[in-house]
Amino acid sequence: DLYRVRCSRCHSSAELAKAVWSFVVECRGCKEHVNYYRCLEAAEWNKPKMACPSCESPVSSRDRRVGEEQVLDYVGCACSPTQIEQEPQSPPTVDLDSMGFPQVEITPDRQMYKASALGKSGMTSIASYYSARNLAVLTTLHK
Repeated sequence: DLYRVRCSRCHSSAELAKAVWSFVVECRGCKEHVNYYRCLEAAEWNKPKMACPSCESPVSSRDRRVGEEQVLDYVGCACSPTQIEQEPQSPPTVDLDSMGFPQVEITPDRQMYKASALGKSGMTSIASYYSARNLAVLTTLHK
């Protein structure tokens, strides 16, 4: 049920096949948060034309990353022989605290922490690499 979504074409229950995520950057000009994928889409997939929707400052993948957002769902539904691309839907609420998933910290003395600057991006535990939905499924399978 965690991977069940509503099909945007026929409105019946469909299976989430994959989700596309984008990082969010901070605009250098106005400090607004800009979804990189949506900005690239607005620039008609031409990186040199990417600009902040608020202040028109240039946007780059080198700008400070401040988060990530889901931008697309691909679903498998009986109404189509191929996967359907649609706007993402909110995943079901998962109470991870009650599941007892493994809490494995990535400490500053680890090579991967140093080499990838994990502290800057907040990736300081193994769980931070997974969405709540995927972490819940992996925890259930692990038990």
